[in-house]
Amino acid sequence: MKKLLLLFLMLGCFISMQAQVQKMLALTAAGTLSSTLTVDEQNTVTNLILTGNIDARDFRTMRDLMPMLAEIDLSGTTIVGYEGLEGTSKSGNTIYPSNTVPENAFESKPTLENIILPNSTEEISQRAFLYCRQLLSATLPSSLLKINDQAFGWCNSLSVITLPESLKYIGYQTFATTNLSTIYIPESVEYIGTVVFFQ
Repeated sequence: MKKLLLLFLMLGCFISMQAQVQKMLALTAAGTLSSTLTVDEQNTVTNLILTGNIDARDFRTMRDLMPMLAEIDLSGTTIVGYEGLEGTSKSGNTIYPSNTVPENAFESKPTLENIILPNSTEEISQRAFLYCRQLLSATLPSSLLKINDQAFGWCNSLSVITLPESLKYIGYQTFATTNLSTIYIPESVEYIGTVVFFQ
């Protein structure tokens, strides 16, 4: 009887650990995501819906301080420019333009499965989603003009992505080693880098 009770207790703990935790936030100022969330929320939120202004510091919070984060909806946000040392760069860059998903934004985030980018996004910087091996889909806005080098490289699970008619530039190894079986390249694209779909 004790063993059965212990088994049910362990099963209940496992199920509660696997439960999805959704959080909706309206940020009043860019760069405040980490201070708006409690430590418990940072550690447990799996689904995040943001509105308001965000910058490279908020992307860093999502990448580095939210270990369970799997689903992100940023469609109601605007990426504002940021200059400083608290962004996402791993190369020492300190300047992050507005309307641009910053470099290394989610690089190597093991839990990320689905993301909806801000409606005003014009550019996805290099290595933004590099090695996000569980990423299944990314929703790109109709304002997107440029996807830089290795932005979705080695996203082994990525199987759904639609390139908008506004797109003009696709960088080197942008979709290298993904799970895309087909992809439509819009006529608007003026430049395609080398080994974009390297397998």
